[in-house]
Amino acid sequence: MTDIQKYNTDKTPLISDIKDVQDRLKKEFNKAPNPKSVKVNKYAGNSKYVPIGIVQGLLDRLFISWDWRINDVKVIMNGVMVRGTLTCLTPGGNTINMDGIGASEFQLKKGESTLTPDTLNSKAIERDVPKAEAEALKSAAKKLGRIFGRSLNRDEDFMYVPDDDLLNRIFNIKNEENE
Repeated sequence: MTDIQKYNTDKTPLISDIKDVQDRLKKEFNKAPNPKSVKVNKYAGNSKYVPIGIVQGLLDRLFISWDWRINDVKVIMNGVMVRGTLTCLTPGGNTINMDGIGASEFQLKKGESTLTPDTLNSKAIERDVPKAEAEALKSAAKKLGRIFGRSLNRDEDFMYVPDDDLLNRIFNIKNEENE
């Protein structure tokens, strides 16, 4: 009989089990992205990014399920802004919600500089709105950790270091070693 079976007859997860899953997820989230997955946008000062297909694949791999909801779409000046919520179900059974905002400038016809219905490229809406949505989803995912591209363009980088006693201190749980 395992310790879980012995002390947890109602089959609810023990805090130590949840903590273990959370720590393993945080460690995975805070790994640097695969260098082969990182791309450079030469039109944005050579900023680095993780493409949307890679982000979606990581979400598929790391979570039991995930969902993306668009909360708002607005035309602002010469572009479009999308705001949405990423909801993820962790292997530990917890739900994580992260909001993201993305924007894309409308593409104009060649030689045009002012946005009007006549100067808008005929494919701008079908190209630029999904681009803004993808940027919003990537923005939400970046909040989960480095593996999604969170610190690619930062001078300083936060590294997750697990604090093994944090939950014990929060819930005032005594460790066998400390008794």
